[in-house]
Amino acid sequence: MFVEVMGLETGLQLVITDNGKGFIPQAVRAGTHGLGLIGMKERIRVVQGTFDVKASMGKGTTISAWIPLFPET
Repeated sequence: MFVEVMGLETGLQLVITDNGKGFIPQAVRAGTHGLGLIGMKERIRVVQGTFDVKASMGKGTTISAWIPLFPET
């Protein structure tokens, strides 16, 4: 697993990558595999950030999140 956190002038970037068994992202979006990723996405949305998951079976997963320091009001 690889975790990268970068603090920039405009916000915080977080990237988590693993080389695990992966999963099918559409199944998570449909809500058939728990609420963990859905909860993370909602928390990032509240602070006007962005959240992205890239995964495929047998090839691992990358989760990226961007949190702005100065969200629009």
